[in-house]
Formats: sequence, C-alpha cells, structure tokens
Amino acid sequence: MKQRANENSIRKEFEKAKTTGRQPTCPYCGVPLEIYYTQYESITWKWNTKKKIYEKQITDIDPEIPVCTSCETEDWDFINGGLMKF
Repeated sequence: MKQRANENSIRKEFEKAKTTGRQPTCPYCGVPLEIYYTQYESITWKWNTKKKIYEKQITDIDPEIPVCTSCETEDWDFINGGLMKF
C-alpha cells in the first residue's frame, strides 16, 4: 500500500501550480496529476401536482475517494486544492 502524502505537500504543490499556471504533479508518482472521481447519486422522482410532471430530486450523494489516474493512489486531498471547478 502506498504511503499517504503529507496534506501540506499536496496543498503546496497545488499552490505552486496555481501561481505558475501549470498542472499540478501527483505527490505519489511525480506525473502530471489527472484525477478520476466517481460520485453516485440517489434520485427520487416526485410528482408535481401543479405542473403535472415528475421532478427529479437528488436524495443522497455517495462519493468515492479521488484517484490519480497514473499511479491509482486514492487521496481526498486531490480535490481540496482549489483548482477544481465543480
């Protein structure tokens, strides 16, 4: 199992990348970081009596841990660096 990177090292790398306008590198493998992230949603379709249609309501979100696509290391800090646009 890969050792967890120091959260500060990930933050520092993301800050350096933001400052220089480049893509961050993975602190585990050193390759430009590409992130794979799966999120499952539970959806309920509720009947709207005024509109006479079903409306989608997201009732639960179950995220998996983000993964570096190069070395397949999982780390929540990959999406906490301020470079994600959700």
